[in-house]
Amino acid sequence: MLPYICIYWLMNKSHIIRTLLICGILLCLSVAVHGQNDSLATAGEVKQDIFTKKTYTSTPVAPFYDTLFYINDGIGAFTAHERATAITERIRSMGKDKDGFCLDSLSVLTGGSSVEIVYRGATIMAITETDAFLAEKTQMTLALEYEKAIQNAIIQHKKDTAWLTILLRILAILLIIAAQYFLIKIINRLFRRISDRVKKLKGKAIKTIKVKSYKLLD
Repeated sequence: MLPYICIYWLMNKSHIIRTLLICGILLCLSVAVHGQNDSLATAGEVKQDIFTKKTYTSTPVAPFYDTLFYINDGIGAFTAHERATAITERIRSMGKDKDGFCLDSLSVLTGGSSVEIVYRGATIMAITETDAFLAEKTQMTLALEYEKAIQNAIIQHKKDTAWLTILLRILAILLIIAAQYFLIKIINRLFRRISDRVKKLKGKAIKTIKVKSYKLLD
């Protein structure tokens, strides 16, 4: 009887030890995961705190008079104003391309911590994490929006500066000037006829009107 009791006790003991080991492993994993989440959350809070405490000045990017978007933060040694100016000049250069603007050559590429808008291998602008944070969008979403805005602006600029468009505008201006000229001539002729008519009727159908020492229609 005693040997069976010993065997039973040993089997239960190994089961208890195994259970304790499993519980210990699960506890360690839980602590590790919880600590990692806390560190990530803390890093996110610090990052957000850095963004929200800084003061940003919006600078418009308007290569063809209309504002396409705003630059709120600089990159490296470049301020937001310098960065916006550089982007504006690059977009203008694209609009003046002698080979013509190629829509398919404008694309969005990802690299490192930034997303870049590229035209024929040259970087037009980079979308940083700060840009995306301030716009409350992802870097890729914001880059695609800026890319579309640049495309539409250049296409519209090409239409506005085409020879046919310029000739039509000149023609419209000449028509407006001619219409004003003839309108002034018609008004002057009308006033002369009215004046001549009044002179003919003076003393007949129209009598002299006096106001104290002044005479009207004399």
